Amino acid sequence: MTRRRGGLECEKERCGTVLDEAMQKLRSMMDQAALQGEAEYQSAALATATLSGQPSVRMVYLVHVEDDGPIFMTSLHSGKGRQLIENPHVGLCLFWPHMQEQITLEGEAVLLDDAASDHYWKARLRDDQLGVWASEAAHEDGEAAAPRDSLRSYRQRFSAVDVPRPEGWRAFRIAPELIRFWSTGWHRLRNRVCYTRGQGDQWSVSEEQP
Repeated sequence: MTRRRGGLECEKERCGTVLDEAMQKLRSMMDQAALQGEAEYQSAALATATLSGQPSVRMVYLVHVEDDGPIFMTSLHSGKGRQLIENPHVGLCLFWPHMQEQITLEGEAVLLDDAASDHYWKARLRDDQLGVWASEAAHEDGEAAAPRDSLRSYRQRFSAVDVPRPEGWRAFRIAPELIRFWSTGWHRLRNRVCYTRGQGDQWSVSEEQP
């Protein structure tokens, strides 16, 4: 049995809510990007802003996509981390050029607790964890040591144990309010499927044309 939302079909047993449908579609497209060899298929451009509206954008790594939004990690000491605490409204864009697909998302960044941050930290590669320690040390010292020397130091320090999560390194979930799936296709003809959160957390789906 299927049901239609704005011209789209969703199998009832797979899609409990419209948001579930969107997050499942996001996960499926990331899996497809991985299978098709898209480089850095979990990387996304994250846009933040100060309270005065000064924007910043940089690449982040999505560690997971939960049913209620994508997850990334960052340092609370970084400019990005400070902006997220000051103004949690964010934009996110994933782009896979070979597939001619992109996803844009707008919403609010929610700081997760220590237990959730530990969970996602453990999923990172060990060298990535060591790199985070080197980066955090640079923030604390105000100047960066030679990268190789810094990494060597932390490899020795944690050689016999699991690499712990630095206290300032935390996980954020983006609680989405708007999600657009862009299919560019030939001659840059775009078809946009838009998932929108309305009043009372009611979600709707519509199709947009250029």
